[in-house]
Amino acid sequence: LKKMKNIIKNHHKINKEILKGEEFLEVTGAVYTHADNEADIAVIPLEEDLTRRTTVQYDENRIVIGSEAYFLGYPYGFISPDRGNVNNDNPIPFVKKAVISNVQRINETGVIFLDGHNNQGFSGGPVIQVQQDGQRWITTIIGVNRSYVPHVGAGEIELLDPDGNPYFERFEYLENSGIFKATHIGTAFDIIDHI
Repeated sequence: LKKMKNIIKNHHKINKEILKGEEFLEVTGAVYTHADNEADIAVIPLEEDLTRRTTVQYDENRIVIGSEAYFLGYPYGFISPDRGNVNNDNPIPFVKKAVISNVQRINETGVIFLDGHNNQGFSGGPVIQVQQDGQRWITTIIGVNRSYVPHVGAGEIELLDPDGNPYFERFEYLENSGIFKATHIGTAFDIIDHI
């Protein structure tokens, strides 16, 4: 029960506002983080429920490498209002799909590596695994989306010096590698257990 009245998001993106309907509400309360900076996760306990309760499984042993996962967010600030009260007057998130590529422990933090195209605006959103168990589907929140792993690309461009002579200048740029990281949801529950 204690785990159901908390906002869980990235520490690097922490703000204390949530969108309810078409207005931002200020959330009061302390912000708790993990001692391991690799975790990049924060928990804000709530005094009241701001969304309807949904039963979501949590089992750190259920993560299956090679299985599909879904991640939710609001890319580039796109907001889709809940016009039919499907999401209790909360905006409807965008949903994208990835493949769970690897799970590692870095320092004290479980890190899930996913193969999928992550965009700005998904950071801090849930990563969900859906598995079939006989006739029923089990939805499991497995992590909190962090960021894509950048790839350094390089190239050359031809320029002219003041005398009109051509020369080449090398440049580097960052691009989305197609791999992104999520902090294992167990890290958030570790924080909640110590509040």
